[in-house]
Amino acid sequence: MPEIGLTGGIGAGKSTVSVGLAARGAVLIDTDDIVRQLQMPGKPVFKAMVGRWGSSVLCEDGTLNRSVVADIVFRDDAELAVLNAIVHPSVVTVVQQQLNTIRKDRNHCEENNGSGKKNIEEKIVVIEIPLLAETKNQTMPLQTDNRTNTEVHYWNDLDGIVTVDTDPEIALQRLVEKRGFTKTEALTRIASQASRETRIAIADFVINNNSSYFDLEKQIEACWLWACTL
Repeated sequence: MPEIGLTGGIGAGKSTVSVGLAARGAVLIDTDDIVRQLQMPGKPVFKAMVGRWGSSVLCEDGTLNRSVVADIVFRDDAELAVLNAIVHPSVVTVVQQQLNTIRKDRNHCEENNGSGKKNIEEKIVVIEIPLLAETKNQTMPLQTDNRTNTEVHYWNDLDGIVTVDTDPEIALQRLVEKRGFTKTEALTRIASQASRETRIAIADFVINNNSSYFDLEKQIEACWLWACTL
């Protein structure tokens, strides 16, 4: 069961690619969705963030105002590092829990297959990780079976990495026109991430998303065929 990391800069089109791979049969784990769940009121991550930045990061209904948090952390590298230290270990823990569930289901299917052959229902798992290049191979505290293992690394056991690559000017245009960012906001977000060259350097497969959706679909299909060979 190949486990593949999918990454790319903001505005690159990761979500479109992940949806395309899921439509072909991949099991998708979306770390952005996990982050949103972890930042719900009452959760430890939520409490840690409010403890760091106070009630100014809350909406009137008591939920986290992600825009205010973004305004703080994307203007200050030190505060961004604090946010990452709060959020990333919990995200990786949840991803590992989901992977363990998927692996157990796979093993159960194989045990009941009876033929001794590879289970034809075996799935490819795609983990959408926006900050993979920034965090790959960093150590972190990971809680497992009531023990803390500080030697676990971020994303060091993936079977492959896919990078969705987009020209920064095109990404900037998408962020402004489709997601409502100001040009300054978009440039700040882009500058806070790993470089385009770094994301490409860690990739086993690169999808170029500078052209049409039709062209992107052809590349998603090629990526899927590649993933099926792992």
